[in-house]
Amino acid sequence: RPSANMLCRTHSLAAALARPHARALSTAAASLVRADSRLDGKVAVLTLASARTRNALSEAMVRDLHAAVEAASNDERVRAIVLTHDGPVFSAGHDLKQVRRWQAEGNTDALGASFAATAAVARMLRLTAPPTIAVVNGLATAAGCQLALSCDMVVASNGSAFATPGSSVGLFCTSPAVAVMAAAPSKLAAEMLLCGKPIPAARALAFGMINYVSGGDATGACDDEAHRGAMDKAMELAEAVASHPRDVIAFGKRATARVGCAPTLDQADQLAGAAMVENCAMPDASEGISAFTEKRTPSWRK
Repeated sequence: RPSANMLCRTHSLAAALARPHARALSTAAASLVRADSRLDGKVAVLTLASARTRNALSEAMVRDLHAAVEAASNDERVRAIVLTHDGPVFSAGHDLKQVRRWQAEGNTDALGASFAATAAVARMLRLTAPPTIAVVNGLATAAGCQLALSCDMVVASNGSAFATPGSSVGLFCTSPAVAVMAAAPSKLAAEMLLCGKPIPAARALAFGMINYVSGGDATGACDDEAHRGAMDKAMELAEAVASHPRDVIAFGKRATARVGCAPTLDQADQLAGAAMVENCAMPDASEGISAFTEKRTPSWRK
């Protein structure tokens, strides 16, 4: 499983996204991505809002999502980010009409820039300081599957499915494979990439690819009620995350990324031990341990 290598390649982005300055979270962060806040601003909910295009990852959608994730990451109030969608498709992946136009033009620069921009957003979702939670109520396919599985946690409704069917149109899902191979066991990843058939949410859960199947009934209808059920579970997770000190969670994400890059178990242990010592020097660690020993509720810095 290449998850450690993926984290190692992208660790430098984590530092860039951990800048301490704050930026207010706007409820109109981008035209194709709605940004709302819950739990008194502690949870940012970002919604892919182009159901008409099946939330295809056009240049505009990727740009708007990048801006929305960055704004939420830089808002010091935000402890967790929930990524969800309008319509029956989380995201259909890259905008194949744009891809076809660039193919016809021989515009490899545009193709490369598009794939790189989508990969950058996926890295942001994995490495940004606030933990990220994807809520899928329908189909997450190709690069859309990549975005969902790049989040720290995934909640899907009963009728949802995940697919990487690129080979069916002659374009193998090589970029989405990075997230798929990090989230799924090797044999399931191979099946998804080589066969291209959708993997139902229940099967994804059984293999540990997602965290919860919540919302929807036995019919598998991906309706508003199913979406609300999945969102409720995601908000439970977000609230649990938000109860912890933001700086400690951010530190932990960065530290485990470094540990995951270690080539040997001994080096991993050394990096982890050094991180524990560094963590002990943080004000929230002093407060938390003091509160535990004094049998009181801790008062976090933020």
